[in-house]
Amino acid sequence: MEIVVALIAACCVVAIIAAAATKSSRTSRLVRFQPLTPSALAAARRRSAALRVRHAIATRARELQIPLLHLREAPDFRRAASAALAARDVPVAFRRRQFQRFKVLITRRFIERAIAGADVDALHQSLQLLVTALGVGKFEADYIRDQAVTRARSVRPQASCADRIQALEREHRQRITAIERGLNRHDEDLVEQLTEAEERRHRDALLALFDEPSNHLGHPATEHSPR
Repeated sequence: MEIVVALIAACCVVAIIAAAATKSSRTSRLVRFQPLTPSALAAARRRSAALRVRHAIATRARELQIPLLHLREAPDFRRAASAALAARDVPVAFRRRQFQRFKVLITRRFIERAIAGADVDALHQSLQLLVTALGVGKFEADYIRDQAVTRARSVRPQASCADRIQALEREHRQRITAIERGLNRHDEDLVEQLTEAEERRHRDALLALFDEPSNHLGHPATEHSPR
């Protein structure tokens, strides 16, 4: 009889424990799936919006640098200025760093375009748009323009091979004419000697011109295979 009572008591204890566990599980599920409060929902939305803004700024910061990296392919600075204007919400400190980073390239491109004969005033205007969009003063564009103009004036375009041949021919004809007019026609031996000397000088000048490495056109350098 005592054994039966003990078994009944044990079963009751197990049932009580199982009921308590079931209740606890239901309570935890209710707590887990409890909807967010309005304040928590608002905070989550603010975090999501901030992430979207940061992502958009990072994208525009990357797009700002692309035209600057390809300045050598642009005739002026308008494309880079347009990208910089579109990146106005990018922190100004970052934009100013890009100006310092690309300043040498910007100056070099201005010099190249000025030497090539581009309109300096148009280049200067597009550069002003770029530097102000990058967060620096217009005077930086003035400094770059002045430096580029000074450099462009100091660089003389190199005459082409054809121009130099024409110059040698003109000089040769002038020398022959001077020999023929300056000497007595009766002194034919001296005229012949001076004419032959001028012909040799002219021939040597032409050979020296074509011996210059820059005039070896149509003959690409040989590429040596690695050993």
